[in-house]
Amino acid sequence: MSENNFSRHRFNGNILSPAISTPYTHGTVHDSRLNCCNLQHLSPAYMRDIDSRHSVAEGSRQFKARFTRFQQADKYSTPWPLAIRLKGMLWRLVWLILFRPTPKPLSNWRNYVLRAFGARIEGAPFVSSSARIRMPWNLTLEDRACIGEDVDVYNLGPITLKRGCVVAQQVYLCTGSHDLSDPAAPLMVAPIQIGEQAFVGVRALILPGVMVGAGAVVGGGSVVARDVEDWTIVAGNPATAIGRRDQQTTTRQ
Repeated sequence: MSENNFSRHRFNGNILSPAISTPYTHGTVHDSRLNCCNLQHLSPAYMRDIDSRHSVAEGSRQFKARFTRFQQADKYSTPWPLAIRLKGMLWRLVWLILFRPTPKPLSNWRNYVLRAFGARIEGAPFVSSSARIRMPWNLTLEDRACIGEDVDVYNLGPITLKRGCVVAQQVYLCTGSHDLSDPAAPLMVAPIQIGEQAFVGVRALILPGVMVGAGAVVGGGSVVARDVEDWTIVAGNPATAIGRRDQQTTTRQ
């Protein structure tokens, strides 16, 4: 094999791996998949790319750490104890009789009913009478937070709506999923948080573990599988950033 195909520099007494050329490098760099590389040859752009990949990997680990995995004997058994199941049945009955039929102006009454079932409520949030809340004891609402008509709050895990945020009609906030790599398909739950002054558009889907930042906007019909940064506008499936929101204008309102 010719000298042109291999570098003869030595590192710790060993011949380095075959040399390759990449658009990130100043000249030739050794293939790190086979051995180590000469870091002196790496360009700043290549080092930034490495840092970015490390940041993504660390973010992924932190995201996975938000999940709680329930133990189930098989996919047909429930992970919930009897007390929680009975509490859920009572809540659905109360929702049907004392919550769902109430007119829009009786927001304080609906908040009272939610508090009676363990919801943590600050100030005067608004919850539409048609909103479906699975477990009120896993719900936190701050002042002026809004849950619109026909919103599904599937809060098997905690859901927090921060001050002044809006969750528009028919949004689905989903904290539950399943580990499909396990034959028992155990339940996996992770919290959801909607930040202050954030807006989640009609029919958007917010998946488990997602944190929507302060002032962020989620476009209608979007599927949000990862965190949304503060004052960022996202849209699509999967949701990606398409712009920035004017923070000064919003905070003046």
